[in-house]
Amino acid sequence: MQFVIPSLGISQTIGRWTFLALDDPQLRRIEEYRLNTTTAIDHQAEAFGQIEAFYWHEKGSLHAIGSYADLDNFFWGWLRGKLLASKSETRCCLLYGEWEVAGMGNGEFRTVQTGPVLEVSAEKVALLANRKY
Repeated sequence: MQFVIPSLGISQTIGRWTFLALDDPQLRRIEEYRLNTTTAIDHQAEAFGQIEAFYWHEKGSLHAIGSYADLDNFFWGWLRGKLLASKSETRCCLLYGEWEVAGMGNGEFRTVQTGPVLEVSAEKVALLANRKY
């Protein structure tokens, strides 16, 4: 399956919060290879929407995303909270402790994953390690 989502959206910043909303079509091309017969190709189009909220502070942040695609009635959501755990004046890096939750599904299946995230951030580069349950 290949898909493309040409997005158009708006954003608004209020204090330390930024809110975004996207509404766009999702165009799919599904190619199914079959043994001893021709390949089946299907083209589909659906509505896709996404909302986001982001809060930033020097000592942490909160980021939430939710999206919905109507062709499969598919929902995806993600939430990550981040707190500054260590800031060294003599070293290059910041250390953040984080927790994230992601969920997705439709009428046929549902799943939720959660777990800790450790982030080491230096200037323009960050290294993240996470564990999902």
